[in-house]
Formats: sequence, structure tokens, C-alpha cells
Amino acid sequence: MPPVKPSRRYVSPRRAEMARATRRAVLDAARELFVSQGYAATSIDQIAAGAQVSKPTVFTSVGSKRLLLKELRDIALAGDEEPVPVPARAWVQELLAEPDPRRTLLLYARGSVQLQARYVDLEE
Repeated sequence: MPPVKPSRRYVSPRRAEMARATRRAVLDAARELFVSQGYAATSIDQIAAGAQVSKPTVFTSVGSKRLLLKELRDIALAGDEEPVPVPARAWVQELLAEPDPRRTLLLYARGSVQLQARYVDLEE
């Protein structure tokens, strides 16, 4: 029996970018609908229509409605979609390294205000 060649992994930067753009469109549509009409009143069909994708694409790109809300909350808390824990973020590291207690408090307040501004409309 001839040796079996291992399958090659298919890598397409263009396809990956298109998937990121689709995911972003789904998240943007979900956020807009959750904020404007509320989580309970928003359907996956509405999110799909808002993102101009099919309903299965919503599930493939992000997941269920519950996962959409979780992702939106995570992005709001972190400030972006990068897989960096909040304690490792630059603003938190700056705060932790600051020796002046007053400046630490100011940095903390600034970071908290920015975080709350990103997050507040998801909880109304």
C-alpha cells in the first residue's frame, strides 16, 4: 500500500478577511437591534436581515442570540475584538505601573468612563 500523503491545510487570507467582515456585520446589526428594540424583541431573522446575510450565516459566524449578546458585551468591556485579557491591556498596565496614587485614580476613572460608555447601551 502506498504511503498516504497528509492533507494540506487550506489557508486563504482573503477568505479569512471576508469571514471577519461578515462576523463584524452580524455583530453590528445585533448591537443596533438590541439597543434600539431590546434583546427579547430581536430575532435572529432580523439580525440576518440587518447584516445582509442568511440566518445560518449568523449562527456560523457568531452563534446563537445569547452568544451574540455575550460577544457584544465582551467587546464592549475590552474595547475591541483582540484576544487580550483586560488585565493585560495597555490602559490597565499603565494604571498598575503608576506610582502616584492620584494619577492612578485618574487613570482608573478615565478607563472606567471609557468602558462604561462602550457598555451602557447594551444594558438599557
